[in-house]
Amino acid sequence: MPHRMTKSDLADRVREVRTEQGLTQQEVADRLGKTIQAVSKAENYTPKDGMTGFRITILEELTGEEVRGPLYEMD
Repeated sequence: MPHRMTKSDLADRVREVRTEQGLTQQEVADRLGKTIQAVSKAENYTPKDGMTGFRITILEELTGEEVRGPLYEMD
C-alpha cells in the first residue's frame, strides 16, 4: 500500500532517507548538482517555499521510487 504524504511530510521524508543512507546534505547536493542550502531548505518545510518539486527529485534519486501527487505517494 502506498505511503501518503503531505508537503510537510515530504520534507521530513527527505531528511529521513538521507540520514538512513548515511549521506550528508553536501553529498546529496553534489549528487544533484545543487547547493547545500537548497538541500537544507528542502528538509525544512515552510508553506509556499517552492521546494516540493525538489523534494520529490531528492526522494526519487535516493530511493529509486516514483513519487506521485497530489497527496504524494511512494510505493
